[in-house]
Parts: sequence; structure tokens; C-alpha cells
Amino acid sequence: MAQQMGEEAKKIRAEGQGIAAVQMVTQGQIQFLGDFKVGMFYVGAQQIANGISTFSLPVTLPRNAVVSQYDVAVKADRAGAALAANVAQMRVNDATSFALSGNGLSVVVDSVTIHTVSAVQVDNVNLAITSVTPWTGAGFAPSPVYASKLASVLTPGNKPVTQSTPTPPSDNQNVILPSEIRTERLLVEILGKVSADTLAGQLAVILPEPPADLELTVDGGAPVWKSPGPAIAGTESALVEGRFNSDGEQLVKLGGALTALTGDPLQSGDVTFNLELSTRVPGVLEIKPKTSVLRRIWRLKFGSETERRLDFSGEGLSEVPIELPAAPEAQNRTIQEIRFTALGNLGPERVLPPIGPDPGSIADIDLSSARAALVRLAPGGALAELSGVRLPLAIGAGGAEARVVLWGNKGGGFDEPLDVLPGGTSEPATLEAGAEAWVTFSFKKPVKLDPTNAPWAAIVVARGQVTWNLGLSSGSDALSGNVLRTGAPAGPWKPLPPPFLDAGSALSACRGRIRAVGNALKENPLAPLLVSLSTSSQAPRAVTPDARGAASILTFATPAAAAGAVLRVVSHLAGTVTLRDIDVISNV
Repeated sequence: MAQQMGEEAKKIRAEGQGIAAVQMVTQGQIQFLGDFKVGMFYVGAQQIANGISTFSLPVTLPRNAVVSQYDVAVKADRAGAALAANVAQMRVNDATSFALSGNGLSVVVDSVTIHTVSAVQVDNVNLAITSVTPWTGAGFAPSPVYASKLASVLTPGNKPVTQSTPTPPSDNQNVILPSEIRTERLLVEILGKVSADTLAGQLAVILPEPPADLELTVDGGAPVWKSPGPAIAGTESALVEGRFNSDGEQLVKLGGALTALTGDPLQSGDVTFNLELSTRVPGVLEIKPKTSVLRRIWRLKFGSETERRLDFSGEGLSEVPIELPAAPEAQNRTIQEIRFTALGNLGPERVLPPIGPDPGSIADIDLSSARAALVRLAPGGALAELSGVRLPLAIGAGGAEARVVLWGNKGGGFDEPLDVLPGGTSEPATLEAGAEAWVTFSFKKPVKLDPTNAPWAAIVVARGQVTWNLGLSSGSDALSGNVLRTGAPAGPWKPLPPPFLDAGSALSACRGRIRAVGNALKENPLAPLLVSLSTSSQAPRAVTPDARGAASILTFATPAAAAGAVLRVVSHLAGTVTLRDIDVISNV
């Protein structure tokens, strides 16, 4: 490639213009070496210096981000050229050789690590590379691997200047070394003078090797990804993990590394991390963001506290509202996960079911000393022994006295009471007049249960009037097994009247509302708590708190609406539970 300077070249004064000016005057034009091939690489006056040893990418995330996915494409390819200042330390001094004295530079390019170098360039027609000498380990070689011919010539004003005649195929700005050399340091002699800062943007080296021994770090920490050896481009175009594609790119997943640095549930402001890709052999490096999936984690606060105490006077339900910070996008907020720590020291006793059955609206049974009722227990085989039962009873004026008597069942597959179970008569309970309330009838000693053949419980009134509201079963719920009989306090027990037995009658859904109290089977422990989210249809999670704190996680396969959400905590017994550090993970 030749660049004609034309008439403008005549306007350039020879004085102070170095080698370029001498050539303009003596030759009328400057001959630039056109693009030429060194091995696999094209080198020329227009060579782009794109080789670097590190590439940085700032990544800004919320401090409370949960980074479930953060994928980037790491690019590593051979460079056209690398600015010496980008890949090494440059020490620039005035040339000490006699030929360059007063109008030359001596540049040491110190890269610390060993590189293969095939050419050296300077992007300035006012400068000329006169020699290149490699480091041999203890000092620079006694002879350069490249040297131009230097001669002193006179300008038209009879002022002597030094002129460099390059050795083909090199030119003054593009020096092709006779062979590739491996060295950690180069001494480059240059005819002409510029400042060190200017030269830092103009002096380049050609490194024919691909980038090698890549590492990716976050904020200068330990590498979160490595690629040992040279980065060799593949033949396929797909971006995948573990190998480079035809574009010299490889997929890197950084979700785990970034989420380890975020996820602060108490801080929601932004933080910026610096991703840095480094290589032992400089080249074309880049980090390209691809796919990211971010969620947010929020810690619930109750005033200034981050824990909530729940006092259960008996089995039942307590609710904790999910109140998250307001945000413009909060209307579309969903919950993917809830984490918390449960503290408590609850006993072994369990009540089944812990809530319900709900009151019915169709039928009640009035009980007195002349009329008793019998209901089949249905604890679902979860209890090893029965220490009592609980019944929802309304008591007439003047109060009442009642007890519960257990009757054995005929056998599996039958709903037929046989006789009173030994030890199955509860202590009498004196009942105050009033509206419906759950009443506990306790046995002196726990009664062993056959998990495959539950007993019956008879409600026997010694004094007063007692009303027992019946629940309604859907036919497939736990209440469906609580079938009823009525009769005298000592039996015999008869089925309810025909309207209650007719499958087409609404009364056929009536069942006895009762709760069983006892200890769970050792081989099948029953957790004291059930925790769920009101806006999710997902089954509750069993939770067993302890004095040190038991960590629990609710994960929702289908994200649940955050608006109006309530954490529902159901306890199987009386006691106190503290939920600490309730963290809610949402999409925004």
C-alpha cells in the first residue's frame, strides 16, 4: 500500500519532523508496507491493536438479589496486535546509542511472563523502529534479532539527520521478526521522539498465540471459572459450556458465584461487582451478558423486630401477614419461596384434626341423661394412643355434666360398635352454660389404639342439656369416617333415622365433629406445626421447632400472589412458637 503525500508533503518542513520528513523531502512520498501475512496473521500499517490481558465488565445488582441464573459469553480469540502498554510494563528512556543520540528512544517492554512475539509495530510515521533485542534470562542478547541500517544524511539546509533503512519485508513502522521468539522482555530502539504517554498508545506487538489459561474473577477474588491451556475456537456455532465455539465464545454460568455475594434480605439498594477476565497470553477478550434470572429476598419486619411470637392456647390456626415493601411493579409481585427459623419446645401430644371440622347448618343432636350419641373416630392411623377427645358442645341453662366412653369396633371393614374398652371412660367434665365451645374429655391413662381399627366415642350426659352440632362431609374428606349412632347411654346403638341414610338427602352428609388427642406413632412422627401460604394451593409443610431453631423452607412450584398473602401456621397442640428471620423470595 502506498500513500501519496502530494502537494501537502511539500508543506512539511524537514526540520524537527524526524525520519518521516526526511523521506518526504528526499523521496517525495512515504512507502508503507502493505498488509502482509506472518504465519496465520496479517500485519500492516493499519493493524488494529486489540490484544489485551484483562477485560472488565461492571455488573450492578440489588443487594437483596437472589441470582438463580446469570449466564455470560466469554470470548477469547487471537489478537491482531496488542498495545505493549496493555500487556506489559513499558520503560521509556532517551536512546543511549551514538546513532540515535538526541533523537531516539530506548523502550523496554517487560511482560513478566513469557510470550511468543512475531512482529513489532509503531503507529506513527514520524517514528522508525531501528532494532529489536530479546531478553535471554540474564540480560538482553548481545545482538538484536532485527536491525535497520542507520545513516546520517544532510537536509537541503545542510543539517545532518539520521535516516533508517528497514530490512525487507519490514518497514520503519512494521518490523517482522525473522522468526517467532519466546521472551519475557524486549528492548526496542526507536528513531524519533514522542512522550511516553503518546508512545503507550502507538507501540504494539504481534502475539501469534491464542489466549491461554483464562480465569474469571469477581472483584478480584478467587477465580469462579477457569479454562486451562490455549483457547482454541471450535467448529460449531452453538454457545455451550465447556468448549469454545466457532466465534471463540464459551458459555459461563455465574449464578452461584453472584448469589453468594448478594442475597442480603435487609438491604435492597444496588451494588456493583467487577467481572474480570484475564489471560496469560493477550488476545481479544470480552464478557457478554446473556441470560439472567434475578429474584429479590425480603425479611419481614414487625415494627423493629424480625421475629413473630405465636401463642396457641390450644390446637388451631395463627396467621402472619406477608407485608413487603411497596414498589411500582409490586402489583405483579409473586412469591417463589419463604424461609424461616422456628423456635419452640412443644410437647409430644397431638390433636387431630388441629382445626375444624367446621360447623354444619343442617342438623344438631340434643343429648341428655336419657339420650347419648356415638361417633366413630377417624385419626387416620396417626396416633399410637388416645389420651382424650375434644367435642364442640353448646350447654343449656343450668350447665351440664358429661363424659366420653370408648367402644371397640367389630373389626376392619365394619362400622359396628361392640363393647366398652377397658380404661376407655373419661373423667367427668362439669360444663358451664353457654354457646358452642370445644370441650376436652381426658382419660386417666392413655388408651392404646389399633391404627387399622379405630374405636367409637360415646357422649354420655349425666346432668343437663347438651347440643352437638353436626358437620357436613363432602364424602372424600377426613370427616367422612365420623359416622354416627344414637341410643341409651349404655346402648344399644342404632343408626340415625332414614333421612340421614338416604344418599339423595342432604342429611346424608351429616357427620360427628370430634378431635382425637394423643401421642403419635414413634415410627411415623407427626410434626407439631403445619405451615402454608394462603395464596398457594400447595400442601402445608410439616415443621418441628426446637430450642435452637429449626430452619424451614416453603418452595412454591407455582409462584403465589404476594398481594394479601398470609403465612398460615397450624399447631396440633397448645404452646408458644417463635418464627424468626422470615425471608420472602419474590420476583420483584
